[in-house]
Amino acid sequence: GNSSSEGTLYSRGGTADFSLIGHIKKKASSKVSIVPGDIVVRNKNLSLPNIVKIDVEGYEYQVIEGFEETLKQQICRAVYLEVHPTLMPKRIKPNNVMDLLKSFGFKFIKLCPRGKTFHAFCYKC
Repeated sequence: GNSSSEGTLYSRGGTADFSLIGHIKKKASSKVSIVPGDIVVRNKNLSLPNIVKIDVEGYEYQVIEGFEETLKQQICRAVYLEVHPTLMPKRIKPNNVMDLLKSFGFKFIKLCPRGKTFHAFCYKC
């Protein structure tokens, strides 16, 4: 996420169907810690990634915000993400996600529709 906090992870009951966005009706929930990616990289003394994959069921914008320092680094050359427009908070639109990545230096973005979602391949030169 974009700040350290606690959140509720909602599920519709499937094994791969979890989201921190609660405006869609879900069957089950549990409390989870939310930590910005930059803090994880810094605190765990991790190497900066060349490629980042993000698949967070509607929480894309917040995760990217929390990875700003890392994603702005030149060594981080590509981001691959699945964008879930119907699961995003109502104030966030898919173009907000793409604009945020562009502001971090990602210049080439290819969008591939997949049902109600789309995959975005984002590259720096």
